[in-house]
Amino acid sequence: MPRHSPLDDPVTALLAWARLRRLMGCAMLLTVTLVAGAMVMVWRHGAAARADRWIAVALGLGLAMLVLSGLAGLRALSRARRGGRDQAG
Repeated sequence: MPRHSPLDDPVTALLAWARLRRLMGCAMLLTVTLVAGAMVMVWRHGAAARADRWIAVALGLGLAMLVLSGLAGLRALSRARRGGRDQAG
């Protein structure tokens, strides 16, 4: 017999999605801060910083952080769906 997900309850689902949105918002703020910090470091230490270096730093760090935070968010949502515990077997 299939077990129902805790996310079938509208209140629990609303709280889980709100937590996911909050997590993604914090991750976006952290990503923007890290990219800005990296840009400052490239500007200070890179005497001949061309446009391709700026684009590579911004896209590389930005995309890596957003993928990482998206996976962490999906893990948190999956954990909420299972009721906060792993299934044995």
